Amino acid sequence: MTTNQDAVAVQATLAHAVWDESFEVLMGRVAGCFPRREARLTCRNMVQGC
Repeated sequence: MTTNQDAVAVQATLAHAVWDESFEVLMGRVAGCFPRREARLTCRNMVQGC
């Protein structure tokens, strides 16, 4: 890999980590709207596009 490819790979990894952390914060904020675990999982899947 070249230095540029390494930099791009690092940026993609960091962006993914930031997204994961932000998504977990969001899900934590709306979790109270869904008292049942199944409903929370459905919400999570719908937001993620699964």
